[in-house]
Amino acid sequence: MKKTVIGIVLIISILSASHFILTPSSVGDEAVFSLRFQFDRNIFPANTHKLIAKIDGPNSDMTETVKFSTRGSVNEFIFEEITDTVFNLIIYTEDISGNLLYSGTKNFSLPDFIHIPTNFILDLKLGKYRKLLIDIQVPHKKYVLKDYPGNPVLSKDDNPEEKSGMTYPCVIFDGGIYKMWFEVKSQDGVGYIYYATSLDGINWLRDRSGPVLTPGTSGTWDMSSVTSPVVIKVKDKYRMYYGGWADRTSRWDVGLAISSDGINWTKHSEPVFSGAQDQWDRFPVADNILQVKNRFYLYYSGKTEFYDNRIGLAVSEDGYKFTRIKNTPILKPEAEWEKPGIIKGSVAKTETGFIMCYANTLHSNAFGFAYSLDGINWQKEPLNPVYKLTADSDRIEKINYPNILLNEEGLRIYYMGIKSSKPLEMNINLLIGEN
Repeated sequence: MKKTVIGIVLIISILSASHFILTPSSVGDEAVFSLRFQFDRNIFPANTHKLIAKIDGPNSDMTETVKFSTRGSVNEFIFEEITDTVFNLIIYTEDISGNLLYSGTKNFSLPDFIHIPTNFILDLKLGKYRKLLIDIQVPHKKYVLKDYPGNPVLSKDDNPEEKSGMTYPCVIFDGGIYKMWFEVKSQDGVGYIYYATSLDGINWLRDRSGPVLTPGTSGTWDMSSVTSPVVIKVKDKYRMYYGGWADRTSRWDVGLAISSDGINWTKHSEPVFSGAQDQWDRFPVADNILQVKNRFYLYYSGKTEFYDNRIGLAVSEDGYKFTRIKNTPILKPEAEWEKPGIIKGSVAKTETGFIMCYANTLHSNAFGFAYSLDGINWQKEPLNPVYKLTADSDRIEKINYPNILLNEEGLRIYYMGIKSSKPLEMNINLLIGEN
């Protein structure tokens, strides 16, 4: 039988239940949403008599019906006073005799922090055996990334211990101050974590007291190197998740250190996450840490061989012991510019979900975006890569390890830029997102 596929677009807008405007309202402490579905009914088969949509959630059981008794180009239906942010969206169509034509179900998850007008586009396809395939395009702003003209924003120090400069920047905005932790390689290739602050995110003042995190003592799991710091503030304490190893060729782990000032750190004695030794994430490093719905989301890059990195996600209730959310990566290389690997999935919450910036490994010359409603299931930007080095660049030859920051100042991406001078020089650069 020949497969028939028809593309359908539904637009879902979150509106206030009471005022019918594009914001959620609330009853007591409970958010209340209305969902408007708009669709072009002319793309349905001619024998379609009606479309039925249902919402099935812990506190919601609603049905709306649109009859196709008159022809037209656009229809809509509205679900009012929804209190669930996670529910099943069920859509099916019938002919005039009540016979089922197509049906499908999609788990729908709204971010618990959503607070502005949002349009969701559902792509529906008519598949085999009367199955309606439902997919959600994650809403997002379009950003154009431009290099800050004064790059680099942080350069190699005169300290002879800094062999080639700095890498793996992690920047947070805390109490009106930009705070950066970054890795520096010593003359013998050992990684140390340093610290800098800025009032504007451009002009940085380094802490001159030395590294704030160093490798462990002999016999500890991170005795040979510490790398790739990612920091989150939980109440009045900073938590740093970082990569480390005792033997670089046999095993890497992710550890945790805690600080009250971002400078003086106390390490947790054991790693909080380890990759599977016989799978794709044998060698993991921390990419990003977020709190999502009272859980900690640790995004990480894992690999088995040189350059074959994928991006994974591990979760924890307390931030001290993480478990992979699934055995497969949440993002892997597919496009030619990404192959053979992608790395450093840096994630930020947006007004409509999540945005991720990541880099390619082999060529180290481009960044991509991906978007998600729940932080778990991701869709890549169709126009990737969103930033790529040009062949005539005379400033840097390679880029990697993007760190995305989204605050009231807008979107910024701090990243490592490599200049293949002798000796090799690695600096911290900045991209500004314009929309």
